[in-house]
Order: sequence, then structure tokens, then C-alpha cells
Amino acid sequence: MTTTKIIERGSMGSFFLNRATSVKEISTHIHQYISALQWGLDYLLGHSAPLIWPRTISTYATQGKQILVYSQDQALAWFRQARLLDCRINAYPSYTEWKGLNRQAPNFLFVDLDLSGFKSQDALNRALKKTLKSIKEKFGDNISPTVLWTGNGYHIYLPVTAFILELESVFAEFDEPSKQFILWTEQFLSSNKADPCHSSSLSFKNCIVRVPGSFNSKLVELNENGEIVKIPESAEVKIMQEWNGVRPSIKPILSDFYIYLADSKLKEIHRIMKSRKNSVRYGNNHDHKIRYIEALLQIPIPDHRKYTLRLIVAPYLINVRKLSYEDALSIIREWLDRCDRLKPLVGVSSKTYLSAAARVGYLPQGFSDLKTENRQLADLISRQIK
Repeated sequence: MTTTKIIERGSMGSFFLNRATSVKEISTHIHQYISALQWGLDYLLGHSAPLIWPRTISTYATQGKQILVYSQDQALAWFRQARLLDCRINAYPSYTEWKGLNRQAPNFLFVDLDLSGFKSQDALNRALKKTLKSIKEKFGDNISPTVLWTGNGYHIYLPVTAFILELESVFAEFDEPSKQFILWTEQFLSSNKADPCHSSSLSFKNCIVRVPGSFNSKLVELNENGEIVKIPESAEVKIMQEWNGVRPSIKPILSDFYIYLADSKLKEIHRIMKSRKNSVRYGNNHDHKIRYIEALLQIPIPDHRKYTLRLIVAPYLINVRKLSYEDALSIIREWLDRCDRLKPLVGVSSKTYLSAAARVGYLPQGFSDLKTENRQLADLISRQIK
């Protein structure tokens, strides 16, 4: 990997990283940090061609909530206000849809390798090496994506030449193929080593990427007044490998993607058929309750919410409990509010999931199936129930 360029271009480097630092020292030299962040934002926006505004940003000060900005200067103003903590910007512009139709090509691929998902730093580094090798095997030896150290792992950013998949007849039969493509490539390129929590929620609206030169707030020490008093070197978001400017075509992996979509659709059909065969078990009994789902509705979860709504909660409330649309929506909103206190999440359409459950009539995923298809969520529920 190449030496990080962000340090060469103004990062504070060893000035006071990795040692206790007074608030006064940090305030005195904050302009140098801002200069490094500004270069990092310039670099990151260079991955977009053309660069389109507006797009969303989020910071430590917004508590993860996305804010719409209309220029680079406006984004920088928010980043300064947040004291450079958790500065993120959407890799895609806003307004990617028009009357429910996607108009955005999946031209930015994102892989998140989180340290928490590996036994050691060495294991994480091996996964990064294998992922970069996989990218070269799939797209060509001349492909060199951006690699960032984020404080808790690596982010890989690869701009690609792509087109809107919804406009291609071979993909038109599938739901949201362009969105599914950016979800699928993360696991495909990393051999399923990417963060599964991140992959389950990635979309054009929340493809939020960290800005080089910013800091991961989880590793920064703050005093009782919320002022920065210590910034370990590991907290700085650094460029470990720079993108070489080559945008490979997505065509070489489209056949693999089509196989994945077709297989997923077939599994969904089989699951729906199984649900309909078992539906006689529930009949019109409004009082029938499933213990694990009732317990799930009483506990907030930080991840897997879209998966849970689509396959468990929505079909349970509509097709098992036989609740009205309004009552089911009320229960879901109350549950999501509790979940948001743990970890904010955007882009959750409760109405869409409820409508789909009512229209198709499928039953919720059984706990035994959940343990097979989403072990992480099943273990979380098991721990909470106990």
C-alpha cells in the first residue's frame, strides 16, 4: 500500500496525536486540522463524476442525522461546527428517484471491513489484502481503489462505470436492482467478510462515507464540557491507499449478480409458498402470538431493522395478529423510536413493508429459519429473551 498522502498534505501527524493535549493547544492548531480535512473532502469528492449537489452529510453534532447541503463550503461549515468529529458525506447525490423510479446508476462501490468482525488486527489486514486481490481479479490488475483507515477498520471506495440497471430488460423483473447491486458487491468482493450490519442497510440514500482528515469520535477523549482533550493517532481517518483514477466497468460481474438475483427470487418464492401452506395454523385467530416476536417488539435493536420489519414484524402484525394497518403502524413506529435511541437509522419505510405483507400474505420468518439465515440477529434476540 502507498504511504498515506493526507499526512503529507497537512495532517497534524505527530504534533499532538497519541498524547494528552490541552484544549488550548487543540484550539490553537485546529486550522491545520481543518486544512487537512478540506483536502480530504476535495479528494473524496473527486470520486464523483460528475459532482452533483445537493447531497447529505452527517457529523457527531447531528448525532448521525443526515443534513442536506448544497455546496462543498456548506459541508465544511458543518464539519467545522462538529470539531471534525464523525464527518461523513453521501457518496451519491440526493434526489436519486423521480416518482418512485430510480435514476441513479450504481457507480460507487463501498466495502466496510470492521475490526469488531475479526479476531485480531492481523485477521483484518488479511481480509483487506484478499478483498483488494479480489477486486483486481474481477476488474483488472490496473484497479487500485481508495482504502481508508477509519479508526475501527477499513473502508474501500471504488468508483466504477455503471448504468441504471432498472432500464435493462434482463434486470427489469427484479426489485431495485441498482440498489441491490451496491448491497451485493460489498459481500461479493470481500468474500462475505464485510460488516453484515452495514450491508443490510446500504442504499443510495445512506451511502455515507467518512472524510479523510476527520476523527472517529469513539476514539477521541472529551472532557465534561464536551471539549476535545486527547486524540489518539488511531482516531484519525487516514488514506492508506489512493485511488488511481481508473473506473472499471461493472460488466464483468453482472453475470454473477444476475445469478444472485435469480437465486434470491427463487428462495423468496419457496418461502412464500411454505408460509401459505402453513397459514391454516393461524386462521383468523386474532389472539395468536409468537413468543419470540412479541419479545422482540419489547426490546430495541441497533441493527438489522429493515430485515426484521420486512421478514418478521410486518407479516406478523398483519397476517398473524390480524391487526389493522393503523394499529400495526403504531406498534412499529413505537418500536423504531426505541431502536433509534440506540442507533439512528434513516430510510426505513414501515408503510412499504406493511403494504407488501398485506398484498402478498406471507407469514413471518420462524425462529429456526432465522438462526440459519441471520444468526447474528437470532443470537441478539436469544440474549435479550434470556
